[in-house]
Amino acid sequence: MKINKSSVIIYIISILITFSNMSVAKANEVTNIKLDTHINSWVYDNNHDNIYAINKQNSELIVIDSNDFKILNTKELKEKPIDIKVYENKIYIAFENTKKIVVFDTKNKSKIKEINIQGNPEKIEIANKKIFYIENKESFKKINIYEMENDIKKKTEKSFYDPDIVLDRSKKVLYIAESGNSNSKLYAMDTNSYEILKSTESILYPDKGVHISGDYIIYNKKSSTLNDLNNRVGYYKGNSIYADKGFLFTEFSIFDIKTNKKISTLPDKTRLVLMDDKENIYLYNEENKKIFKYSSLYDIDPKLNETLKIYINDYGHWIFTWDKITNTQGYNLWYKVGSEIYDNNKLTRLNEEVIKENKFVLKNLPKEIEDKTIFIAVTPKAENIDFDIVNKNMKKISVNKFKKLNKYLKEFNLSEENSVDLGFVTKKVENYNKDIKTGDIVLFNEMLFNTLLDKVGTKITKYNLECEFNNKLMINIPGSSFLKLYDKSDKKIIIKTANYNIELPIDEFDAIRKYPNIKDSNISIEIQNNIKEDEGIIAPFKLDIRINRNKTSKKIKSIGKGYINFKVSVDDNFENIVGINLGNNSEHVPIKYLNEQVDFFNLQINGSGIYTLIESNKTFNDIKKHWANNEINLFKSKYILKGKDDEKFYPDVNITRSEFITILVRALGINSNDIHLTFKDINKSDWFYNPVNRGVSFGLIKGYSKDLFKPNEFITREEMAVIIYRTSKLFDMENMDGKSINYSDFNNINHWAKDEVSFVIKSGLMKGYGNDKFYPNKSATRAESVAVIKRLLEKLNFIK
Repeated sequence: MKINKSSVIIYIISILITFSNMSVAKANEVTNIKLDTHINSWVYDNNHDNIYAINKQNSELIVIDSNDFKILNTKELKEKPIDIKVYENKIYIAFENTKKIVVFDTKNKSKIKEINIQGNPEKIEIANKKIFYIENKESFKKINIYEMENDIKKKTEKSFYDPDIVLDRSKKVLYIAESGNSNSKLYAMDTNSYEILKSTESILYPDKGVHISGDYIIYNKKSSTLNDLNNRVGYYKGNSIYADKGFLFTEFSIFDIKTNKKISTLPDKTRLVLMDDKENIYLYNEENKKIFKYSSLYDIDPKLNETLKIYINDYGHWIFTWDKITNTQGYNLWYKVGSEIYDNNKLTRLNEEVIKENKFVLKNLPKEIEDKTIFIAVTPKAENIDFDIVNKNMKKISVNKFKKLNKYLKEFNLSEENSVDLGFVTKKVENYNKDIKTGDIVLFNEMLFNTLLDKVGTKITKYNLECEFNNKLMINIPGSSFLKLYDKSDKKIIIKTANYNIELPIDEFDAIRKYPNIKDSNISIEIQNNIKEDEGIIAPFKLDIRINRNKTSKKIKSIGKGYINFKVSVDDNFENIVGINLGNNSEHVPIKYLNEQVDFFNLQINGSGIYTLIESNKTFNDIKKHWANNEINLFKSKYILKGKDDEKFYPDVNITRSEFITILVRALGINSNDIHLTFKDINKSDWFYNPVNRGVSFGLIKGYSKDLFKPNEFITREEMAVIIYRTSKLFDMENMDGKSINYSDFNNINHWAKDEVSFVIKSGLMKGYGNDKFYPNKSATRAESVAVIKRLLEKLNFIK
């Protein structure tokens, strides 16, 4: 996903200060890799989600998995590497003082060939099956070209003074940037004809280095475009080291290239930077030999206004506090009146004198903001403040509501239900949808909600929100508030309506937590009832979960490894009630059976969909006298099973890996957000692609290797035990019934499955045969699979 540059939140703190020791501590909370030695260069491979780094000191190639963020392996190289590039699933490495470039396969990192070149390379760029490189010799250098298809070596006619090069593969242009000379220029060269297309006017003694990001070329602290190389704008303080996705990284800062404004300060002097396709940022700190991984630009720099807290003390004084920072003369508090942050009202300072500490007490609010909605922000004291930047990071406060909330918190007592009412921090707006006149939207006041969470967050597990609506309801949860709830265990937002009681287990929304820039987004929960009136369908409704940020909206198919408990009220008595997701090929939705009244059904919903209850009583024709007759027909009635021809099940036929995982994920009612399976023996057109996708994404099943899943292989009983074990751990199933293990062939179980088989036997999830044998390597049958999964559902209370 590309970053929307116009929506980047520009924080004033980033423009005014460098990181304090506190700031570095925050940076260290992110994932990091400690290296044994320094790295000289690196490159990101988007096809394999790997980072390849070279270490000249130890002559090594280091392979890092960017998803799990760990070192996969370290490959010893014979010579000292000096530059590295990835092109068409191959790794190209240039070596110091050697007239060759060595090519490796990205799949197994094996050496493919050596390319003999002219001169010792200093830097390489590759496109159109051509290698462009600079020789490491005298100051005036020609650009060397090696045409791989024809094995032809060439040089440009023109020489360049101490140049750097960077390649724009999309435009087929090589930029050549001279440095250190009074007559230096930036050139654009066509990679096919090798002709100079354009050049700048002479520049006095520019710094060495050139970078590109989209249409922008950054050279000597300024940016330009190919259309007008001489129109060089901006000023980027510090040595430029990397550019991508509209951002320029210097040793200490991050700049928005489009606006030429600094947007963040890096925690330490940084030597190398990478951004991957998921917008993760990797910073290499040469001093401590660590690579830090950040999920977004906004996680790199602590934002002062994110830590701003407001409360009213017993004397009615307004208290403002925020995190302390160093390297500043003090702080200022600013406000503006109005309901929209982008209105034209000017900023006004609350404090008369500069605030020396990270706390400010205000006895009385200015008269103009009593009972008003205002925006407020804190900035460090410094010169040349751009107040327009503050606008984008101000906190919105309804003064009246804040007073009411403060009174509520002052009188707050922990109730027996361990819950708190959210009415103080929300408001309902009617008719938000022109097409559905009865639609309502519930909006959270982010500042008030976060204040509430800061006050009672450690004590309360349930946050109640009562809403009445006729047809359609949308509830928007701010991303910052979601994170405060997510980071504390067992926190639920409970939405109560006339027909539904909905428990949102925020601490289990791990798929939403992983979403990029979630702090700056909002999570919308939309419920629409009465969507179908077909015969046999009971209480149908649509649930749409989305992450919204600026003008983008992403539907969440799966919240992660948990369920929304959607309690549906049903007026009449029905028999054989089944929950199904009409929006997912009418697949099974578990109902959790608890000791409560029968006119409510607890649907266990894993994500967005169209849900309903139905009466169902289906059977297969070929299992009437089979030992698993009841289990199989139960699963067919619950829309978990489909027979070979929908009439016959063939219970004693061996079951394949793909068939087993399909039954399991259908029984659990789990979905998956879009991931891409990399198995070579599975195609998107295969009927089992989506079920396998779900099983893999939840960690229930793995391939035989990175490339092979073997979907049509029969599953063995010990393999089935391992999958059932992983599923039980997914749902924190720890209880064991204490079944003894006395099978004579227990030692025949493979070492990788012994603990898992032991667990499922002791838990009563799997049984052996009557002859005291477990037969771990025997292929499981379709009937055995159903019986095992039914026992699992019983443990989860998903079957009555």
